[in-house]
Amino acid sequence: MLSKLLRLFLRYRGERPSFAVFKVDIESELCKSDWLQRFIDGLGLLHHYPFDPKEPAMFALMEYSAGEVVQQARAKGIEHCFAVPTVLESGNNPAFCPAPMSIGHCYAVNLRERDFIGCGIREILHPRFDYS
Repeated sequence: MLSKLLRLFLRYRGERPSFAVFKVDIESELCKSDWLQRFIDGLGLLHHYPFDPKEPAMFALMEYSAGEVVQQARAKGIEHCFAVPTVLESGNNPAFCPAPMSIGHCYAVNLRERDFIGCGIREILHPRFDYS
């Protein structure tokens, strides 16, 4: 299953941005048995609905450092490696909320919460890089 997932990632050679979150914002969720559903909800991943925990899911949780992103981006001539998501990245997703200019980061829309203020996970964008 893992090999199939990695082949899927590596087959796409585009330079689409990757959404990333800070580990400190999600690490308390990692030890919970329903971590995948919590991530889908907490990151506003509406395209994974309806989520059925009884069905097998192909989902990769990858951990890497900002330094790894910078190293690969610089090798491609990219100087500015991180950005705040804007409406241009929305892809007409109703769960996407662009970042206000004044705060310097974006929050994912938590699909479990009715009151969005204060419950979001910070998101950033970076250039696609090769997984190993």
